[in-house]
Amino acid sequence: VESRINVTTVPQDLLGGSSKIIADGAERLGLNHGPLPRNIRGCLQSAQCAFGCPTGAKQSMHMTFLPDALASGARIYQNTRAVRLKTHGNTVVGAVIQPTHGGPETEITADHVIVAGGSVGSVVLLKKSGISSTHLGKHLSIHPATKITALMPRDVEGWKDTPQGYGIFELLEKGILFEGAYVPPEYGVLGVPFVGDNLARIMNAYRRLAIFGLFVADEPSGRVTVLPNGRPLVQYWLSQNDANKFGQGLSLLADVFFGAGAEEIFLPIFGQESHTNFASAQRVLDQKISPWSLELVAFHPLGTARMSARRRDGVVKPDGRVWGWSGVSVCDGSIFPTSLGVNPQLTIMATARHLAHQLF
Repeated sequence: VESRINVTTVPQDLLGGSSKIIADGAERLGLNHGPLPRNIRGCLQSAQCAFGCPTGAKQSMHMTFLPDALASGARIYQNTRAVRLKTHGNTVVGAVIQPTHGGPETEITADHVIVAGGSVGSVVLLKKSGISSTHLGKHLSIHPATKITALMPRDVEGWKDTPQGYGIFELLEKGILFEGAYVPPEYGVLGVPFVGDNLARIMNAYRRLAIFGLFVADEPSGRVTVLPNGRPLVQYWLSQNDANKFGQGLSLLADVFFGAGAEEIFLPIFGQESHTNFASAQRVLDQKISPWSLELVAFHPLGTARMSARRRDGVVKPDGRVWGWSGVSVCDGSIFPTSLGVNPQLTIMATARHLAHQLF
């Protein structure tokens, strides 16, 4: 999988902006840090990775495995959603699909159906198809994430960098992963915790802003249910243990930024955002942090159709087939029983390849 999507450690000539700031601060503190592996080929440093690479350098599915599938005879239905699975008794015999803009449904007959709608979409499709389990939709983990934004005394030009291209590895064994982040101003403004003149002050200095993020390997603390109208409802409650992890991670990251010469940092804690020295930030981070006070996002929902060795403990068998059913497997992030603590892309792709070999 790594070979096919061209995983390579980000070279130094593609690092700049916040990565250089973090490298400087981490080195001063004697921390373990360095460039991260990325799936890139011919990167031109557009800094738009998370929003769609404009040059095709990011080796995503549409650049790799989807063309491979087409070359092998696959048929792709675009602008189409799976409405439900076709069942006969406890056997899945196909799927019903419909154009996303409406129109007639179409039935597809299949010897085996693989559900890969992610930890939200797969739950909806399975439940709407009459497939149930006491664990389906439960045990949701999401890799909750946050960031620190720092105002530096010099231009950072964060766009001259590779987003998610650099990391700090010091707290990885505690389930805390640091990696680079950059967002254009139209997104960055949403994360600046001010309004009015103070907001204008920060946005006018956008060239001098450095951003670095972290996420935690969280406890499975959420669930996905299906509303009467067929749409999903995602509910999640950050545990106090995971809030404590954020306190540790933010403390280290604040130390790194001030070690690199930051004039001011902005913590993602309501009412305690602005700090001009590490001692000030540490006083806040030494206190118990309420999960409700953190500004968080999340990226990698996992666990809602978890794999298990026994039917009573999960939704799918170790080979991906749904317990109690034939003709259907689940193969996406929903089958992992715990939070992975790293970006799950490679794990999902490698597992898909492994399960496909078992099926066929």
